[in-house]
Amino acid sequence: MNEGLTTLVGKDHYEIFRGDSFQILLDTPSLALKTAIQVRCLLRKSLISDQLHQNPTSKKASKANPLQYSYKREVVDARISIGLGKTGYKGPNIKTSDGEAFQLSGRALDSLKSKGPRLVVATPQEEFNAYMEVICSLLDVFINNWSVQQAEVIYELLEGKKQQEIADMLHITQASVSQRISSAHWQEVEKAVALFQQKTKNLA
Repeated sequence: MNEGLTTLVGKDHYEIFRGDSFQILLDTPSLALKTAIQVRCLLRKSLISDQLHQNPTSKKASKANPLQYSYKREVVDARISIGLGKTGYKGPNIKTSDGEAFQLSGRALDSLKSKGPRLVVATPQEEFNAYMEVICSLLDVFINNWSVQQAEVIYELLEGKKQQEIADMLHITQASVSQRISSAHWQEVEKAVALFQQKTKNLA
């Protein structure tokens, strides 16, 4: 997870604590939803050692990519609360920093139940929050059903990569990438991210 977050936001923009919790501080608020989706992609496509199973009798398994010979019993995911606001006090690290964005995010995260929504946006503007609640609910439906293969493709699309680039990276055909894109509802996800970017730039 550390490696994935470092690649995504940079080593100075996140902090992991209590083992399974993390905070990310972005300089560009309009990228928050895109980043949140990519974090969930990272988690969904991650391999946990005790969930990795290979056929010990297969001679190919020891040399090939373990993704080709593995499955996950449980999908790894996270509840993410996006707080948009002033940062206020900046401490020596993200965990000790404080301000409107941190407080909004914290309160919204506390409101998320373990079996409820996994994505929420909190701002000082209630109308915008209600607007985003609908969008996040729809995104949750899509993300909760993504396979490992769909998650890795969506992550790269959010990075701005083209279908053929992704196909070359994953050593699959462009047609396979296209199928994953369609079944993951990428067009709807892309529109939601673009709309969030536009709306947040207009927030006071």
